[in-house]
Amino acid sequence: MIPDNKSISNISYITNTNDIYVYFELSRMYEAKSILDIGMFLTRCGALSRQVKDAMIPPDTFMCGIPLYLDVLPVHAVMYDSIASLDSLYEDKEAFFDIVFMLDMDQNFLKEHKERLLPYLVEHTARIIFNDTSPEVIDYLKARYPLTPISVDDSTYFMIG
Repeated sequence: MIPDNKSISNISYITNTNDIYVYFELSRMYEAKSILDIGMFLTRCGALSRQVKDAMIPPDTFMCGIPLYLDVLPVHAVMYDSIASLDSLYEDKEAFFDIVFMLDMDQNFLKEHKERLLPYLVEHTARIIFNDTSPEVIDYLKARYPLTPISVDDSTYFMIG
């Protein structure tokens, strides 16, 4: 299914090379065997596989994508081992991921979902990586979880875990 023009106008395509670097480098550095990709980063940076430039997510790494911005196309089923919704994620009490990425999300996403999503992710993941720097979100998280800032050039990311 091809997204209609309305969907396309709301898409936040990812072109920031720092975001791409962080996604692939942290996956490699932490030897992630399971990745939860909220917002389906790979699709939003235009990838048609698990490879972008010289970086690649190994085929034996389990990848679950949660689409928030794009319609799911058949090629996405090749890139991701599983495609789920936030609601189905909450229902899975046994899931565990080595790393969760929430990069270049709509600025209101974490504000709207922080009270349910973040406790679930803290319980079901080893590391959560995001780059929402809004004071409301950062203050909320700092009061509850240890945050590690990660700087890459002029970009700031945070890790919980």
